[in-house]
Amino acid sequence: MNRRMLGMIVSTVLAYAAFGCSPCNHTGMSIAAGVSQAAAGADGAAHAMVEIHGTGFTPNTMVAIHLEHLPTLAKDTHAYADTSAISNAEGTFSWSKDVSVFPDLDHSADPNADVMVTAKEVYISCTAKATIKAGALLNPEK
Repeated sequence: MNRRMLGMIVSTVLAYAAFGCSPCNHTGMSIAAGVSQAAAGADGAAHAMVEIHGTGFTPNTMVAIHLEHLPTLAKDTHAYADTSAISNAEGTFSWSKDVSVFPDLDHSADPNADVMVTAKEVYISCTAKATIKAGALLNPEK
């Protein structure tokens, strides 16, 4: 990569940082979030999976997934973020992660506490929100 190309990339990143995301110009975005039990893996144990399904997003767009207020043991790691979701040509996406990728969970946490889930189009300020009860993460078989 030459210096000119690198300079253009840095300028673009700085412009996004300085001016923020483009304004959201559409409505009707929504997400459904939940926890399910996945089939037994190679280790023989069933795994809990967080699943998020979104509709009404801009087609073919990266979507950042943020989970906040996770019931974790560490006092400074109550959030998780991922940008691997991409909406399809119809503006829908499905995203799932094994609960084991999150920081260690505190199984004595309040099961009725809300975990906030946000799906945000990358570079655009359009978002959709949902909640998952902490108990669904802590005891997915119930």
